[in-house]
Amino acid sequence: MLDDGLPYTAIRQHLGELGTNLSDDTIGRWKQGAYQEHLRDLRLLDESRSRHELALELARQEHGIDAFQAAHKIAATLICDAVAEIGADSLRQAVKLNPLNLLRMLNSLSRLTAGGLKCEQHLSDQAERNASLQQQQQPKQKLGISSGSVQEMEDALKLM
Repeated sequence: MLDDGLPYTAIRQHLGELGTNLSDDTIGRWKQGAYQEHLRDLRLLDESRSRHELALELARQEHGIDAFQAAHKIAATLICDAVAEIGADSLRQAVKLNPLNLLRMLNSLSRLTAGGLKCEQHLSDQAERNASLQQQQQPKQKLGISSGSVQEMEDALKLM
C-alpha cells in the first residue's frame, strides 16, 4: 500500500482493527525506516537469487572447471558492487579506522586472483592432455617407401 501511494488513513482503514492505534507519524516513521530496510533486504535477496541462477546457468552451459570460473567472475562482480555501493570515501574511512581492513581486502583479491590462475592452469593442462590423447589416437603413418613407389622406381629404371 505504501508502494502504491495510498494515504495513511486508507492504510489504517485497510488494516482494520490492527490499524486503530497507528498514527500518521507512526506509519511515516515505518515508511522512512524499517520499511526502507525491508525493501533493501528484498532487493539484496533478489540480487542474490539472480547471481545464484547466473552461476547455475553458466555451470549448465559450460562443463568442468568453467563453473569455477563463473563463480570467480561473480565474486569479482560482488566485490566491485560492494565497493561502488559503500563508496570510495567510506572505504578510505574504514581503512583509516582499522588498517587491517586494507590487508583483508587485498588478501581477498589475492585469493580470488590465485583461484583464477589455478583455473586457467588447469584448463591449459587439460587442453594439453586432450591434444596428446588425440595425437595418440590417430593412426600411425607408415614410414619409408611404399611397395607401389618401389615398383614405380624399378619400372622407371628398368632394373628387374
